Amino acid sequence: MSDKTVQELAGIVGIPLERLIEQMEEAGISAHSAEDKISEEEKVILLGHLRKRHGKDEQTDENLTKKVTLKRRTVTSLKQGMKPGKDTKTINIQVNKKKTYIKREEALSDAEREELERVKKDLEERAQKQEVEEQLHRDKAAREKAELEAKQAAIRKVEEDARAAQAKKEKETEAE
Repeated sequence: MSDKTVQELAGIVGIPLERLIEQMEEAGISAHSAEDKISEEEKVILLGHLRKRHGKDEQTDENLTKKVTLKRRTVTSLKQGMKPGKDTKTINIQVNKKKTYIKREEALSDAEREELERVKKDLEERAQKQEVEEQLHRDKAAREKAELEAKQAAIRKVEEDARAAQAKKEKETEAE
């Protein structure tokens, strides 16, 4: 029952019929004559299109308020003495203070959120690669240390065997 004709809507809104039909075509609504009926959904679509076209989002005005400005005015009086014996002069001092608070965006846009997640993932991958490289470096250092200790142990054993053989030879030569 709330369906109206294009002619009635143009009268209610207060714009020429041709202009309304033109705007409806831009919004993608199929109404080509003055007798065509317009549903509530089509009216909402037209309103949204016009708001976007004129630079406004579909958000409410309270969501659009991103900054608040507070103004404060203080008035004080100073009494200044003139020459001795004369009257005092009153000077009014007015101080205006203005403070602006800007509302931060609570929700990041999808693109910013995706970029943030991509950077976070990239940093995690770098940290993981660095950790793997450090582990490989530690393993290599431990292997080299073990090889060095094994070589040193082998050298010590050879030296001890050589000393023992030398001592045995000396005993044999003394025993003879």
